[in-house]
Amino acid sequence: MVKLLLNCLDYNTTIQSLENILKVNTDRISEFLDQCRFKVTVEGPFRSFERIEMHEIKEFFNIDQFDFNEVVVHHVAAIINKESYYRNGILNLENLATTDNSFSEFLAQYDISLKINPSGTIYIMKDGKEIGSEYTAYRFSKDQCINGFLLGESALIDTNVKYIRRCPELISHIGRVIIRNSEIERNWTERAIPSLISFRVPIEQIDATTFHGELEYHEKQEFFIIKALEYLLLKQTDYGIENPMIFLKEKATVPPENIISIDELYNKNTM
Repeated sequence: MVKLLLNCLDYNTTIQSLENILKVNTDRISEFLDQCRFKVTVEGPFRSFERIEMHEIKEFFNIDQFDFNEVVVHHVAAIINKESYYRNGILNLENLATTDNSFSEFLAQYDISLKINPSGTIYIMKDGKEIGSEYTAYRFSKDQCINGFLLGESALIDTNVKYIRRCPELISHIGRVIIRNSEIERNWTERAIPSLISFRVPIEQIDATTFHGELEYHEKQEFFIIKALEYLLLKQTDYGIENPMIFLKEKATVPPENIISIDELYNKNTM
């Protein structure tokens, strides 16, 4: 049995995914969007948007439940070795500290490494001494989750990821703040390719923060269906899209077989 997934890389892939999940053709989806156009108002500087309701979707498409169990997440990264991702997948901080990967190999050039103490706490070593900051203490204890966008288009327009298109936040912080060596960030930026990594993730591995609270499994499916249809509607009406984030559960990793594609975002000389 073929597993259905929702992939909102762009307008066309979103349409294709919804065709399979809703079991309809493109024309039927277009009819629904046409009926929803009244929800969007764009008059000069005045803009308003009324949310699509789940009962509207179920009634129009005559469907009670949605038969898909995976969502494609679009993750922004400045990568220096694409093959490392195809070999190791996307690693959480704990795995970065315990496996051979392009991240740890890069830090090793500066005699810097991530370690894990007997209690499971991650810390940084340089020249035989432990180093760190309030930021790294927080990252290592409370912010280890992998995240990305539901919409591939968000990777190009969301200002929150402007700097990580150039260099991982942790690499930049170690260089600029902790050891005050700008060469580290500069070296990574010069070697890296700003990339969009698209990967499959089972819905049950997505953290509740994505949905702003705990939801039942079917409610999570409905959340994503609404977001996908609203994306299409906002694109059609030139309203301006939203950039919904997806957060994986703490310490989850992405196996290499779940990576669908790694594509260059743009020429970094244009940043």
